[in-house]
Formats: sequence, structure tokens, C-alpha cells
Amino acid sequence: MAIARRWWFYKAFLKVEFSGSAPTLGWRLRSLLKGHPSKGLVMLEDRAYREHDYFSFTLERRRKATYNLRLAQAFFNKLDQKLWLDCVMPSVAPPTTHYLAGRKLISLADNGKILELNALLQLLAEKGELFLKPAGEGKGKGAMRLVQMPDCIVVNGNRVEPRQWLDGFSRQNPSGYIVSDIIAQGPWSEAFFPRTLNTLRVLTGTHFSDHRPVFLAATMKMGRPATYPADNWQSGRGGMR
Repeated sequence: MAIARRWWFYKAFLKVEFSGSAPTLGWRLRSLLKGHPSKGLVMLEDRAYREHDYFSFTLERRRKATYNLRLAQAFFNKLDQKLWLDCVMPSVAPPTTHYLAGRKLISLADNGKILELNALLQLLAEKGELFLKPAGEGKGKGAMRLVQMPDCIVVNGNRVEPRQWLDGFSRQNPSGYIVSDIIAQGPWSEAFFPRTLNTLRVLTGTHFSDHRPVFLAATMKMGRPATYPADNWQSGRGGMR
């Protein structure tokens, strides 16, 4: 049973590793031996790589599934994050305004007012720009930035007729998307790459003795033209961190 479980998580790792190109063939071979994506291994310091001072992909997934799978599913769902932060710290909650469920547009204000999917185009016309992303996905998967133009809309940099885009989007059964306003970043982060929202991710924990918050690590994520509209380096298109 333990061997079958390990193989199941190793197959999940293989799917991630072969979803894109590797830095080199040598790094791909190393990744297959260590059970960790090559794009992550190549970024490690020499000491961390030699001493295996990191959590491998397969180990992290096994532990998450064993100890906190349901909790992780709740906290990593972006709609859950929004609703939770609205209660405990609304000042940092993402500007999510609507949710797509079963081809219905649900307002997170107005007592959950239910609109038809067509209302998405009207909302875009009012706002000028919108950001759409699957609530249960990460790494930039499925992210879309919509920009209203006088004669069309622009979806991730591509001009398209609004009704044509909406018809194609609806055929994908887009249940589970969150709809957000665009966040205007400050000049410091915008200087790295202005077309994506570049983010500083801070990893925190609690001290084992008195449970005070402690800072463990920080990473700056920056987009580039190939990653637009997200800054994710793991999307297979070459973001930076």
C-alpha cells in the first residue's frame, strides 16, 4: 500500500515535470531521481541542493494529503480566501466582486444577486478591466485579463469581438471562476514589469514556545511578456523569482 501511494504521488510529479521544458537534460535527470521539478532544483543554492535542504515535491504532496488535505483545499481556494479575509482582515482581502457558477454570475455583494453570464460583458464595460481566474487553480492556470476597448475587448493581449469571446468562454463551462477588479501596483513593483501584478510573497510561521509570528522566507515574483497576465514562473512560460 505504501509503495502504491508513493508511486501515485510520483506520477503527479512526473505530470508537472513534463508539462514544460527542463533547463537542461542533466537537470531533468536529476529531477527524476529526486522527485522534484527541475525548474525548482536549478534555482537552489549549491549547499541546499547537495544537502537536500528542501522539501521535495513528492514529500510535500504526501504530507499535505496525510495531515491537512481538507484544510489545504479550503485555504487554497481563492473564493474561500476572499470570504475568510473579508471577516478577519478586510483591508487585505482581494478585490473579488463576482463568482461564476454554472454559467451564472453571482454577486458577492447585493445579497448574492444572481445574474446571467451575459452580465459579465456589461460588468466589463462598467469597470473597463477585469481579472478572471479559476478559484481552485494556481500557478496562473486559466488566468485572464479582460480590457474593454471601443470596438472590441482584449483578452490576455488578443483583440476579440465580445460576443464571440463570451460564446467560446461559455462553451468551456466556466464554473468556479472568480471575477476581480484590477489591482493597481505601486511604482516600486511596477518598475520590474508593469504589465503584471508583481508580488512579494512572505512565508511566516509561529514559534513553538510562545506562538509568536516569525518570518521564515520571502520571494519576489515578477512577470515577463510570455507570462502575461500573471507573474507565475511555474506556469511553464518563464516568470522570474
